[in-house]
Amino acid sequence: MTSGPLWQQQGQDLVNPDLDLAIERVIRASRAVIWKAWTTPELFAQWWIPEPYTCRVDKFAVHAGGGFATSMSEDGSTFTPHMDAAFLVVDEDERLVFTNAVDSTLRPANPMPVAVTGEVMVIPVLVPVTRNSGCSRVGASSPSNWHR
Repeated sequence: MTSGPLWQQQGQDLVNPDLDLAIERVIRASRAVIWKAWTTPELFAQWWIPEPYTCRVDKFAVHAGGGFATSMSEDGSTFTPHMDAAFLVVDEDERLVFTNAVDSTLRPANPMPVAVTGEVMVIPVLVPVTRNSGCSRVGASSPSNWHR
């Protein structure tokens, strides 16, 4: 597994907090479920575009150098292009990096869109086990009661 986001691995932050948007999200699901949602076209289409729009996955090749293309529809019948992007890094069950600065054929996007580069890191998060979580409590309030 790699250490840290791609933009930090060069020994410098390539994200400028005054100009760039970084979004982090912790999702309570197993690594396998998250990975499958990102790498299975039928599941990806269910969440990639917010309601009330419908997403259609036109191309989906999850490997470094592969890509994906999606279309969107308001009425479910007339679709317009949404995103055409390339996967730059695919580390099974751990990490995906994609960009639309180049399209799914690795050619410069034309016309040039507002560039989006996304990095998805599927990492285990330690959470305290409580009575309400449906899990059994291991200890009182020490690191021994934290589980992946």
